[in-house]
Formats: sequence, C-alpha cells, structure tokens
Amino acid sequence: MPTSGPELTKFLETLYGKESGSYPPGTRLWVSGKWPGVAWSLSLCNKGVAAALVLSRPAATTTVLVRYYGEHTTAWVTAGRCQPFASCEDEERAQHAALAAWCQKTGRRVVQQLHATEEELESSSTDPAQEAARMASLYERHTRASQSFARCYACQGAEAQLACSTCRRWFHTLCLECPSLGPQFVPAQRWVCPGCKTEQQAATSKRQSEDADEDESERMGLTPDWIIETVCFGVFGLQRPTAEVPFIKGLLDPCSNSRVAPNIPAEVLYDKHVGAGVEDNGLALKNEWKGFYILLNPPFHSQMQWRFVNRAIDAVERGEVPGVLLVCRNSTDANYFQRLRPYPRVLLGRKCALFKDYDKSPNGFGIAAVMLAKRERTDLYLRFYDAFERFGEPSIPIDRTFLLSGEFSELLGRLREYADEHHRDHWAMCSACGRWRIVDYEQLQGIKDATAWKCTMLRSGGSCNDPLTRREAQGDKYAPGEPEPVVVVSKPLPLTEVHQRWQCIMHEQFPVPMYS
Repeated sequence: MPTSGPELTKFLETLYGKESGSYPPGTRLWVSGKWPGVAWSLSLCNKGVAAALVLSRPAATTTVLVRYYGEHTTAWVTAGRCQPFASCEDEERAQHAALAAWCQKTGRRVVQQLHATEEELESSSTDPAQEAARMASLYERHTRASQSFARCYACQGAEAQLACSTCRRWFHTLCLECPSLGPQFVPAQRWVCPGCKTEQQAATSKRQSEDADEDESERMGLTPDWIIETVCFGVFGLQRPTAEVPFIKGLLDPCSNSRVAPNIPAEVLYDKHVGAGVEDNGLALKNEWKGFYILLNPPFHSQMQWRFVNRAIDAVERGEVPGVLLVCRNSTDANYFQRLRPYPRVLLGRKCALFKDYDKSPNGFGIAAVMLAKRERTDLYLRFYDAFERFGEPSIPIDRTFLLSGEFSELLGRLREYADEHHRDHWAMCSACGRWRIVDYEQLQGIKDATAWKCTMLRSGGSCNDPLTRREAQGDKYAPGEPEPVVVVSKPLPLTEVHQRWQCIMHEQFPVPMYS
C-alpha cells in the first residue's frame, strides 16, 4: 500500500466510497449483535481520521467501516460480524432488550453510552442516504464539541497533524501538495506549507511528537478473529452469540480493549489498565473470574503480562475457572513465562499471529498460545492440541523422570516420523558425487536404510551428471550461492571428508578443495 505521493492519491481514489462492500454508507447495522452503528465511508471522515483508518485497514479480509452510535468512534469490522437491523419491530425490540441487559452487566460507563445510543436511534432513518447525512451532521457536532486539535487551514477539518513554523497554520498530511498518511511518511521528512510555501521539517512542534507517541500507544494487539473462533467454540465449546444473547455466554475477557465495542464479545468485560478504577480493573480481586472460561490476551508490556499471568495461574490452580487460553509473548527469559512451564503451549508461526492493529507481527518477539487448566482436564488439552497444532510448534512439559522413561524415547520417534512426513524438503547426499539432492517422503523411506545412496537410485535412468533442480541449486543443502560443478569420483568419498568440505563452504575459511 502506498503511503505518500501520487501513488497514494490514486489508491485513495479507488478506496473512497467502496470500503463498505454490500452495505451503502448509512445502512444501520448490528456488529456481532453487541452494538449498533452505520456502515460508513472514508469520504465522510475528516482527513486526519481517514489517514489513520487507511493505515489500520486489514488487507486480507473483507471488512466494513462502521461508525458506532453513541460512542462516535469509527472502526473496521469483519463483514461476517455485521448484520442489518431486524426487519420486524419485535426482533428489533428483542435486540435492544438484549443490548440493555448486556450493558447493565458491563458497568455504569457503558450504560451512559447506551442512553446516548438510544436517543440517536429514535431519530434514525431507514434510508441509507438520509441516515448518512444525519450521522455526518452528528459527527461534525461531536467533533466540534470534543476536539482539542487544531483545524486544518486547507479543508477546515479537525485533527490536523502538521503545524507551519512560519505562518502557524495547521494542515492534514493528506492536504499537502505531496499527500501522505502521516508525518512519519512524509518523503525525506520535508514538506512545503500550502499557505506560505515555506519548506520545513515534518515534525516541528512538541505536539506532533506527542501525537506520534499516542498513535503508537493505541496499538493494543487485538486478538485475531480466528483465535477467538477457535478458542471459544472449538476449545471451550461455548455457544455462538445470537440476537437474544448478543455475547459469548460463559466467557470473560479481563483486559478488554473496549467496554462498548469489544474485540472479544465476552459476557463479562474488565478493563486492561492497572490504574483503572476498581469497578473496571481486571486485576482487582473485587472483580471475580470465578466460573468463567477466560480468553486472555494481556498487553505486551512485561509488567502487565506477569500480573495477568499470575492471576490466571492462581485462578486455575484454585479451581475458580475451568480453563484459561493465554496469548502472550514468547519470552523464555521472563519470570512470568517460566511460571508457565507446567502447561502445554503452541509457539505460533509468524503469519498466524497477525493482530488486527498491526500490519505484521510485532517486532522483537514471537507469540505463544498456552492452555491453562487442571491436569485432569485432558478433554481441554486434546481440543487445544487439535485446534492449534497446525498453526505452530506444540511444546509439552518434561522433567528428568520423563526423559528416562520409555515413553520419552517413543515420543521422539513419533515426532521424527511426523517431521519427516510433513517437511517439504528432504535432502540426501550421493556417496558417489558428494552432491545433495531433494527427495520426497516416499523416496526417503526407500533410501533410509541404504548404507550408500547414489543418484542412480533416485529415478530410473538417473546419474550423477543430471543437473541440480532450481531448488537444489538455491538451497544446495548448506552452502549459499552458485552450485559447484559436477565432479564424478571413482570411489565414494569418506564421510569425514564430505563434512570437512561443507564446513569450509559454510565458514569461508579457505578455498574449497576439489577431489578427483
């Protein structure tokens, strides 16, 4: 995705007005039955908000841009989580009643948002065009009442990002002659003020640095939908939300991103911040976890992670909760991670742990999914393994007693067979020419017990003079670069000489000796 210049302008022209898919802007929607909003459009947002939304837009899934009633926030939502308002009044009243009941359970702050939402819904229109115009007016009114940001001199929109040091005018980065999605994307960090034509640095004020820090702090590591689906309905076996029960009954999220529009639609939601009030704090002992399944994705800061991990372990070992699925940093040097040693885990692959508010996995650490439950809950552990095994590397607890048992040796044998069967490339070295060939799993079984494997055994009519395939040449087992010329020898190379030869290539200590 382009972030600045003419390419960005062309990209935005194709994106504006098309981001809501099958729902025209102004269509009233329920998001997973939890909170009402309208399908929205980037063209209806001011340019400061639009730039941030473009950056956060998921590229791999079909999404709808939703503007929430009452809360006045805008977010991308997976299309499958959206449904139009009920066609009959009875169903709509049932949805409102379920929403009100859920708000009563989640706290006073959400109830206040519910009252504002109900007032806006009373005057809403079923016509998408009229509702879009009405919501745009409410949007502007809300922005004027609450905005503390300077207005852009070019478009008069709020939340301008750059201030000219000469004429003191503010501008959106999208309103510059060379538009960009934020100050950090301005080419060469130099921009020209559209008002006074003065060239200056992209960050010329303390305010802009604070805004950049604020944008970074807003990244929460929102749990991917596939993890929510897999854990709640595959591992825990909970019921899916309905119009009558617009949340996952029996699930608790102790560190939710939002009490109004939560990423995890749990029955009970607590705040993730340690400094939050007792009513909201997920770590406060007053806010019990007892009796609920827990999907726990705490913030990445170590000081936050060890607090939530410690409480999760205590809740499991005391028998307060039936199970906790923890998504955390794979920090083997951290004390909280070492406390997780008794529990099975899966080290997720990089492309599997793509949080919704990150373009890629957070730099500097991997992600692990850990199943916390009593040791007799083999049903949970089995469903956990079946659900997550294909997404990464399973790891189980071991100790010295297990290492000395026959079960450990049998386990290693099974894991070796599994690895051989599922790896893409298997390498075998010809004892005649000393070159490495890629063989499939069936061929590997045929030559596994052979004392001396040769290229002629690979296929009928094959020989050591056959050229390497592209993958064989690129990999060449150990050595990078161009493949070596074929050198056919009259007798097999001793194994020690072959190892010395490849060691020389790897470490580049001296020229590779040629054998004849």
